[in-house]
Amino acid sequence: MDGEQIDPTEVLQVILNNLVANASKEEIIKIWFFLGNMMGLEDIFPELRVILTPDNQGENQPILVIGTLIPLVVEHLTSEETLTESLAQKCLDKIKRIKGEKVYH
Repeated sequence: MDGEQIDPTEVLQVILNNLVANASKEEIIKIWFFLGNMMGLEDIFPELRVILTPDNQGENQPILVIGTLIPLVVEHLTSEETLTESLAQKCLDKIKRIKGEKVYH
């Protein structure tokens, strides 16, 4: 390693690949938000929310990610009138269809 420099991008890529391979979707979303917040995401979208709903196996699946400046938008999009059980089920059905395909995190 004499004279070689470590590429921080490659190091981060190895770490992220390891996390993705070993973490649940919920953990990946937490990491995603943590990294985003470290980079100032909260300054751009102070109102951030991930909506999870359980699938048939009881595993929480992310079905909606909201980033906005206005709390009222989050309240509206997450209300039972807007985010109905039927809409949540459509999201879960789509997740089931893409399972097995390459998912980029």
